[in-house]
Amino acid sequence: MKKAFLFLFLFINCAKFGPPPGGPEDKTPPEITSVSPPSGATGVDTSAFFEFSFTKKVERTSLAKNVFISPALVDSFHDELNGKIYRIYPNRYLKKNITYVVTLGTGFRDLRGNFLAQAYTLSFSTGQTIDSGEIAGQLFEKTSPVNRALVKAFRISDSAAALDWQKPDYQTTSGNDGRFKFSFLPSGRYRLLASAGEKFALYHREITASKVGAKEIPFQLFLEPSDTAGLSLLSAQFSRDRLLVLTFNRPLNSSDTLLTNFRVAAPESVGLQSAFINPNEKDKLYLTAIFPLKELESKIYYPTASGKATRLDSSDFLISFSPDKTPPRLVWSEPKNRQGRLGLSDTLKFYFSEPVTLASETAVPTLYDSLNAAVSVVWSQPQADAFLFVPQKNLSPAEWYRFRFPAGSTVDRTGNSWPDSLWTLFQTYSPDSLGTVNGRVENRGEDKIVLEFRELFSGWSKKAAVTDSAFSVQLLAGKYFLFGFVDKNGDQKREAGTLSPFAFPEPAFFYPDTIFVRSRFETEGVDITIR
Repeated sequence: MKKAFLFLFLFINCAKFGPPPGGPEDKTPPEITSVSPPSGATGVDTSAFFEFSFTKKVERTSLAKNVFISPALVDSFHDELNGKIYRIYPNRYLKKNITYVVTLGTGFRDLRGNFLAQAYTLSFSTGQTIDSGEIAGQLFEKTSPVNRALVKAFRISDSAAALDWQKPDYQTTSGNDGRFKFSFLPSGRYRLLASAGEKFALYHREITASKVGAKEIPFQLFLEPSDTAGLSLLSAQFSRDRLLVLTFNRPLNSSDTLLTNFRVAAPESVGLQSAFINPNEKDKLYLTAIFPLKELESKIYYPTASGKATRLDSSDFLISFSPDKTPPRLVWSEPKNRQGRLGLSDTLKFYFSEPVTLASETAVPTLYDSLNAAVSVVWSQPQADAFLFVPQKNLSPAEWYRFRFPAGSTVDRTGNSWPDSLWTLFQTYSPDSLGTVNGRVENRGEDKIVLEFRELFSGWSKKAAVTDSAFSVQLLAGKYFLFGFVDKNGDQKREAGTLSPFAFPEPAFFYPDTIFVRSRFETEGVDITIR
């Protein structure tokens, strides 16, 4: 007993409680404490090198590819990292009477993996004057700031001349809050291009640099999927519903679903019947056809674009000999089951796993109110696997409704049907839960403005088309981000612009503050200026 007691005492005495050895995890980004030559210096010798001192040691491998020097050096540079000191040595003398801009981008990190929070710019002149232009901006993807994206500035002498998008005049990267800045620019007009992965952003017009230090509202750029690489097929699979499922590298649009774009080659002739996309998987295209009931190695051909050229690519898949015995499944609906806050005149949308039809005129889908009374609806079928139901009068506020697909009411092409009833329960919103947002859009011209309010926590959103400078929009109580754009072509989709042939995007904006909406109150002063 004494031995056991002594062992317990020693165990407690030796145990140590607290943070693990080495202290708390280092999450502090590196900072630059000093530079040489001093930023803003003039009369710098043409034999100068550039030096940056950091607060901590940084990764050697990530440094050089995050150095941007404008104008480009005649014969590049070599560099060295010695402790916390980083030096850049031009391989040839600098040019005389030139303003040089040396930027360290946010893509390099310290030994703990912490990235530089904001790009750092060192600028100096080998003459007696220094350029003083500045362009500040912020990069978004919808309403989220984008960090560590590459941002390029192109100086424009002739708006009609083609640009080499691979040779920018100035480069930098966006910081943690999506902000970027070009400083010490020569006077003139510029175009901005940002890129992150396969997405890109153009600003909607040419920009004139302002004076360094001027209090300017940042120019806002918005990332969109790039279409320069065209459509790329990732996989082709034959499903148990006897559909050909194609998965692509990006979300698809209506032009991608044209049957004339696709051709199936098999030992037997296969004619495609329909193509559809579902809202929950926009990168997948479903193709229907009368496929032979035998195992066949087949090939799907599809068009891809690269720049201006279009070619025909292909992918192999295996047709199964198994017949379709799988009933159709509900894969997406709006509203979701047990969803609240549905609009009083909203369309009900239901998407299935495969093409479906209604089995008979007696077993029809029905909408019921809270007293179990049927509500009159009109249905349509916008694509082979979907049904839309429109109530013939506004639904009652703050009331629970049930939508029912009776057992066997929907059948697929081979007669399979779901054996049980499908129910969707939802509640409409109460007018007492609505508030109003009032504001103005300045410099909108004659074009329509599309506003999209997105609730921070639920993701609930509402679009509103504005045809006057003043707007008033009713929203459910909550906190909202506001994104919008000038709808020049009236299709309610923002055009992102193109690089070849060059076309500016439709102007877009993100309201900088969170909008608070209270029930039965008006939120005033949500004013936007199109720059």
